[in-house]
Amino acid sequence: MHCGNTCTISNEKVAILDVGGWQAEQPTEDIAISWDMQVHGWQAYFAPHIRFFMDVPETLPELVKQRRR
Repeated sequence: MHCGNTCTISNEKVAILDVGGWQAEQPTEDIAISWDMQVHGWQAYFAPHIRFFMDVPETLPELVKQRRR
């Protein structure tokens, strides 16, 4: 399992099922499932070579609109 701002998980389905699935009500579900996986014996590794891009709101009204979704 590699974690940064989001997780990339080897054997994803098996790992997610092993910890009881995603807890959608958690505001930080990516880190919550990472911790659950570590508690259940899954290994987490820092992977500094992984890069990703994401779109972010450029104005405050766009940010508010995104957060209300």
